[in-house]
Amino acid sequence: MYSVMIVDDDFINRTAIKNMLEWELLGFQVVCEARNGAAAIEYLQEHDIHVVITDMKMPVMDGLE
Repeated sequence: MYSVMIVDDDFINRTAIKNMLEWELLGFQVVCEARNGAAAIEYLQEHDIHVVITDMKMPVMDGLE
């Protein structure tokens, strides 16, 4: 199973992405949600993630950084 991280500063967007698919049926598991790039990087330093879905514009650190 592939692990997925969702990174978005908007809680509603994160929830919508998480709930829009039946991830497990597709071979994926959403294992982490982060509200900015800095929080995502912190998590990634300790965990292996296969797929990152990120917002491009966020405070603190955006999806491009």
